[in-house]
Amino acid sequence: MLVACAGNPAIVRLREMICHPETSKLHLVMDYVGVKQMLAGVKQLHARGPGGHPRRHQAGQRPRRRRRWLR
Repeated sequence: MLVACAGNPAIVRLREMICHPETSKLHLVMDYVGVKQMLAGVKQLHARGPGGHPRRHQAGQRPRRRRRWLR
């Protein structure tokens, strides 16, 4: 999937992973993404549909919740 997305301007690229020597915390160095670029990526994802996951719902629709009746 990453190969298919290569070169897409709406995909954030991971440039480097750095481990802090004293705290052992992992830091990710990624591309800067502006709001317009991020929204363009979200628009592309929504255009492709829910992605085959049966529990996902489209933006603006409330997911159906199972009702639990207390006894």
